[in-house]
Amino acid sequence: MAHRSFAGSTPVPMDESQCFLLSRVLIYMDRLLARYPKLDYEILETIHWVLGAEIIEEDLLPLVSMLPSEDRRRRFETDLNGEIRNRRDFAHIVDTALRRSTKNEQLAVIDLLRGMLEKRLAEFKCSGESDIEKNLTVFTQMFDLNELETELCLFLFIMSTYEEAQSLFEYHLQCHRFVGRNYLATMLGSTNPEIAEALNGKLSKIGILDSDRHRSLSMDDGFVKLLQGHSDRNIQTEFFRKVSPDPVPIDAHTVDHEDMEHILHLLKANPLSSTHIIFYGPPGTGKTSLAYGIGKKLGLPIYLVEHGGKEKSWKRQAAFTACVNVASQGQGALIIADDADNVLGTRHSWFFFGETADKRWLHDILETPGVRMIWTVNSINQL
Repeated sequence: MAHRSFAGSTPVPMDESQCFLLSRVLIYMDRLLARYPKLDYEILETIHWVLGAEIIEEDLLPLVSMLPSEDRRRRFETDLNGEIRNRRDFAHIVDTALRRSTKNEQLAVIDLLRGMLEKRLAEFKCSGESDIEKNLTVFTQMFDLNELETELCLFLFIMSTYEEAQSLFEYHLQCHRFVGRNYLATMLGSTNPEIAEALNGKLSKIGILDSDRHRSLSMDDGFVKLLQGHSDRNIQTEFFRKVSPDPVPIDAHTVDHEDMEHILHLLKANPLSSTHIIFYGPPGTGKTSLAYGIGKKLGLPIYLVEHGGKEKSWKRQAAFTACVNVASQGQGALIIADDADNVLGTRHSWFFFGETADKRWLHDILETPGVRMIWTVNSINQL
């Protein structure tokens, strides 16, 4: 289905992801006008972009009749007809006219525009779930986000994707800063305390929010690219992967029989709390092979945390958080964290990676109910 262009008059095709994202912008704009019934140049420019010139031309001309004098009506109609397809010219003309109008006339125009937003939203009813929605669903499940945290991620994603949305939400309303928090809460259908709680919780801890921009909000570029991906599986494989290894039998390892039986007993049942086991020793001694063998012996799905090669500590935190959340669902699985010196903060972590572990987020991982996990490290010194 061909949809109208948002920058001009030529129809352009829009996929379901674009329909979904722009439908959210329509909802944000409607909430904004309902709570703060005031129009200015920037808001009018964004409304023109999200509605499209054709809807503007079709439905907005009735506002001409609201002007108090025939001369003003005639001049405004001429200007509007000539400039309606350019969003900047349109915003300037309407903003100028509204400055000379009464409060009731301005409210009448706002009601008219909200009706047009509703009409445009009805046109965005897609036939199926878009790629962005699928990715967002996986994203939400992996990081165990609540509804507001998910909506906040979506808002920041939209702001990073569309220059027009960024122009209004960030540059004009300053929703990325504390001063614009009221606008942000309004558009997300929330409250200031709820927004503050969401911003200071998982989103910051996992690293979804860009921590390099002080006192402002933005989504980390890595997460933006993940949501833009064409497959929801790309999001999962960025942080973990389900493996089906064919290891040597566990009897081939030189582990005391009673010790092995004890390990199997600990990992066999889906625990109410959590079970963590560490295998340590120099590289090449069979730690990972033994972990795979135990998972196969117990008949458990095996998930491998993809934390290696993550140059920032929060990316490793995100990998562990995502893997633990997914693997803990249903009857559970066995998680393997291979070469985890850098995560657990052993003596080797500084030598190889130049940093030690953040014990706060690690504590959350260790205490997550239902987790069965094997860690492999080269040393347990300074653990």
